[in-house]
Amino acid sequence: MTQQKKRTKVEIYFILYLAALILILPDSKKSNDESEVSTDIVLRLVPERTVLNLRLLKKDGKNNIIRFDSVNKVFFDGEYDNIDFTYTISDVNRGETVEINELNNSKEQFQISENFQDKFISFKWNPDFNFDYNSTYLVKLTAVIERNGKSKTSSAQFTLNTLFLNQVINQDYADNQIDSANFDFNYFNTPLSIPTNLFEMDVKVRKNPIITFADNEWSNYVIIYNIASIDDLVGPPKVTISGDSLLGGTARFESSEGNNFVFSGMSPTYDTMKVIIKLRRKADDSELSFDFMVIPSPRIAPDIPSVMYVGENYNMNTRLEASTSLDSYTIIKSGNSFEKRYNNSQFYFTPDASMLESNATLTRYVENKRLDSYNLIIKRKPKPVVEYIELKDNRIIIKTKSFSLQKNKNYVETIKNSANLKFNDIIGKSYFDDGYQFQTFESERIDKPVNTIEIQLIEKNGQYSSKKTFTPR
Repeated sequence: MTQQKKRTKVEIYFILYLAALILILPDSKKSNDESEVSTDIVLRLVPERTVLNLRLLKKDGKNNIIRFDSVNKVFFDGEYDNIDFTYTISDVNRGETVEINELNNSKEQFQISENFQDKFISFKWNPDFNFDYNSTYLVKLTAVIERNGKSKTSSAQFTLNTLFLNQVINQDYADNQIDSANFDFNYFNTPLSIPTNLFEMDVKVRKNPIITFADNEWSNYVIIYNIASIDDLVGPPKVTISGDSLLGGTARFESSEGNNFVFSGMSPTYDTMKVIIKLRRKADDSELSFDFMVIPSPRIAPDIPSVMYVGENYNMNTRLEASTSLDSYTIIKSGNSFEKRYNNSQFYFTPDASMLESNATLTRYVENKRLDSYNLIIKRKPKPVVEYIELKDNRIIIKTKSFSLQKNKNYVETIKNSANLKFNDIIGKSYFDDGYQFQTFESERIDKPVNTIEIQLIEKNGQYSSKKTFTPR
């Protein structure tokens, strides 16, 4: 019985050693095209994770899943005219290799999805859980790229491991404790002492530089490749800042999920701040250092009209895009009747009549946090008015004033009067000044005495002026 246990453990560690060895062996096959290609063709393939683990515990003839890493992504970048991917999956234990692709997949337990727009390949592992042996698979991705009539081959790989924990812990302990309510399942979720992280760590910083308002909160998202989680690191990331004359700037490690890390802090009052981050990996004691810049900008008020009128269309400029590289948006709200989000720094806005009855505000947000708010003054459009009226050579002359944001956008179309006189707009005397359209009208000749005339202006937009009485003399 003792010999059997010892032999089983030796087999397990041999499989794990073999999986690690495969990762560091160079690919001896080189295509003829690759040897002839120009060095200006560059394609980088970076697996998000280098090892996916399936950890099982057998109990009463059933396989209980303790931990299962089922998905992976391989990111790619570079310039090319055409790119084709092939995928091979090798069962290291059995010496079997199959080739799959996105459309023709004879192995349903492996699924491939290619996203050319965002430049990544999704891999999904869906094994049949009805087995009772440890195994290791090597997944290899090969890309053939073409550019300017030349081609090049590039590849990346990662491994899949299945491990029965019954064979690495005391079986009596598992049998006695697995049903206990006090059993610590985190024992199985801690990283195994397996040399899985054999590729160099790499990093993708979401924003660099970060440009935002001075003395304002900032955050940045970072992907660390070739680690599974923060558990693979020796402690949390170390964060320091530097700058010539920093005032108020801070930076800190905020949180992590898997290999996605969040860093945050306050932007300095002035001067560019460099955020320096250092990581150290447990498996091989390797270090990674990277940095990004935080640049403060003056807080510029939005460009909005001092007064806005119902029904008019206004070009609003919040100036957020010119002031910050962080995610930003604007919300205009008026009581409970109106609320709308605008993601662009510039947009068009048309007030409606419901906004007259409540306070309207424009609020700017950066990284989902309120930056500042401004009150919007909204009024009804002014009615047309008679600037002056006179009798000249038996004709009535009327000068009118109509509100209009643009020349000839709004004007007086009709002069309604109690004497049923016809009025003509005098060509050449109409002009636009400071948001108002001015016109001069002349009536037909009055051939009979008129005591009093009641006059009312009607605009193109349908508004009526107040009635005005005129007595010709």
